[in-house]
Amino acid sequence: MGATTDTSVPAATAERHVALPAEGARKRKLGEKVAARILADIIQQGWKEGENLGTEKELMAHYGVSRATLREAIRQVERHGAAAMRRGAGGGLLVSAPPRDAAVRAIITFLEFSRISFHEQHEVREQLERTIARLASERITPDGAEHLSALVDELQQAEDIAGNITGNMKIRVAVAQATGNPSLPLFIEALNGVLRDILAVLQVDQRDFQRDRELSVLFKRELVNAIVARDGERADLLVQHDVRRRLVAMTSLMTAAATGTMESGQRLPGWSEAAERTQKLSEKIASRIVADIARTGWQAGLNLGTEVALQQRYSVSRAVLREALRQLELLGIAQVKSGVQGGVIIGRVDPSYTIDLVKTYLHSSRIKMIHLWETQSCLEIYAVTQLAQMATGADMEALDRHIRRMERAKPDDFLTTASALHDEIAERAGNRALALFIHILVNYGLDELPPVDPIRIPWLMRAHMNIVAAIKAHDVGLAKAETLQLFLHSRRWVNGQL
Repeated sequence: MGATTDTSVPAATAERHVALPAEGARKRKLGEKVAARILADIIQQGWKEGENLGTEKELMAHYGVSRATLREAIRQVERHGAAAMRRGAGGGLLVSAPPRDAAVRAIITFLEFSRISFHEQHEVREQLERTIARLASERITPDGAEHLSALVDELQQAEDIAGNITGNMKIRVAVAQATGNPSLPLFIEALNGVLRDILAVLQVDQRDFQRDRELSVLFKRELVNAIVARDGERADLLVQHDVRRRLVAMTSLMTAAATGTMESGQRLPGWSEAAERTQKLSEKIASRIVADIARTGWQAGLNLGTEVALQQRYSVSRAVLREALRQLELLGIAQVKSGVQGGVIIGRVDPSYTIDLVKTYLHSSRIKMIHLWETQSCLEIYAVTQLAQMATGADMEALDRHIRRMERAKPDDFLTTASALHDEIAERAGNRALALFIHILVNYGLDELPPVDPIRIPWLMRAHMNIVAAIKAHDVGLAKAETLQLFLHSRRWVNGQL
């Protein structure tokens, strides 16, 4: 799906993106609602792998829907990777292992179909990798240290460009896994997938590759040594230097690609071909449709044509086209309308399907609240500091509206209205990957956090008002300090220390 990723050169004056619409922007079909109920039941029952949820007939009766609706719901549950239908004697809908791969694919698909830029994914990666380096230094185990050292040895043996990049990505995921926080390797692996598709369309000079190969092995060796020595400060510093080095290298590559000044180079061997082989035909068609939508300027409401016309344009069967369109409908990218004026209508990207799928994985992995806190605080502090630097009058008015809603909220609704403010800040920080990750964590937190004691609400209200005031004053340092204070307070609350 790399064709839909924006590889434009990052610039300080890059256009801001506010891509996440309000909840409820897309009306869900009955099949989606039933799929959500099935997933909720799996989670509520403790995610027992191999458990039989019932036959098709039993599930139709349980959820009160037709066979066609149930089958559409089951297709979505299977796409989530949460369960699979087994036919024949003893068959039924069987709970699968936690759907980690499906969650990673969902994030990659959403970000690529949103045409995320290299600059956006790089910003988020830097914040996550710095946090990961410090946490891994605190939590590394002997087995984890041995695994990281083996991966660095493997990286040193890589003789081609693709092997070097793949080796580096494996180490980043392994360092994230060493934190014991399931959300961190999940997000890093998704960002790796987006970056992999950006790299697949670039050329790399062999001399640059050899130089970068030596530097990357040296850096990874030093990083692992710092983590094993539990020197979090040095590990953080090493990550900062490496992230900036990679930014310079990627900017140079993308500039050369955009201006045609690359004299000699090598495409990353096998990457694009491997991606093509693993993609279903419907996924390839979905990517082509998104690319065509982007070429129109993403005009919401524009009719791309009837199903028959699109079948002819993309030279595919009706079944393949409908499967491709279903993927785009789930993401809000397109909507199929019937009738005389019907056709495939361009929509607005909607993150709700991706959020629900990733939340399903986080529920199944039983992520601890402390893990949620450390990932969310890392990303939200960055979002607040970004918005404090560039908030416009419209941004300030939107934040004030959320504060007024929080002031009017009943105690039972306070967390929901406060979470909406966090979502708004993330969306207005101008980074779609950042907004998506925060949106996932905020929504998961709403499912898991204990009720707010009414006696705590005045303090929480003041804390949020202070954050908004600092953003409006463009006081980056104060905005960061107030947000950190809020998260420190919430950590004590979640741990039962308040």
